[in-house]
Amino acid sequence: MSRMARQVHEGTTPVVVVGDYITGLGGGVFTMFQVLKMAFLSHGYTLAIRGRPLFVEEIQAWRYGPVIPALYNACLLYTSPSPRD
Repeated sequence: MSRMARQVHEGTTPVVVVGDYITGLGGGVFTMFQVLKMAFLSHGYTLAIRGRPLFVEEIQAWRYGPVIPALYNACLLYTSPSPRD
């Protein structure tokens, strides 16, 4: 399945739209990693309650928590990344 087809999978929302919604709820005060974690938790909640994913983009386990690379890369356009160890 192509990348674009995965993002427009029936019944799901593109993860960047989820991130934008979360950012709007916080009035722009959330950090990039807070947005990533809230998107991850929202995805899990949707899986548990509705039995379907909120988004289909890949989730990875990074050192300090779950990261959705597509959302992480979109956030980098508007923020500075955290310093690497």
